[in-house]
Amino acid sequence: MSKTINFKSTIKQNGEEQIIEFSSPVTIEKEGKFEVFSFTEPNSDVHNRIELSEDEINIFASSTTVVLKKGNPIEFPLSIYLEDGTEQTFELVSEWIRDDFLKSNYYLFEYTLSRVVGSESVLIGSYTIELTIV
Repeated sequence: MSKTINFKSTIKQNGEEQIIEFSSPVTIEKEGKFEVFSFTEPNSDVHNRIELSEDEINIFASSTTVVLKKGNPIEFPLSIYLEDGTEQTFELVSEWIRDDFLKSNYYLFEYTLSRVVGSESVLIGSYTIELTIV
């Protein structure tokens, strides 16, 4: 039976809020401790893979990867390809803020990303992801 994911991302950056919402066919698999959701964002044709467990979340969107570990901020490099074809790498810190995985077809998690500048972390934004499987 084919399933659909209703994806909603609420992004808060620089005092502004942006919401991205779409529905897409989804493949759901169990890989070790992870529930794995694979789907394509219809507007941009970007393939997404989200791996969820009780203590770790991995988000893959195109060439971008974000790793979250419950109760443990994670520092990781993020490479972005600019319009001129050059690559720029930033040191970021992800922090898992909250989650709601209590229903079998609804998953919510919130996290922040900060940029490492010298010895300081500067908040980039907070992100709330809601996945509803129908």
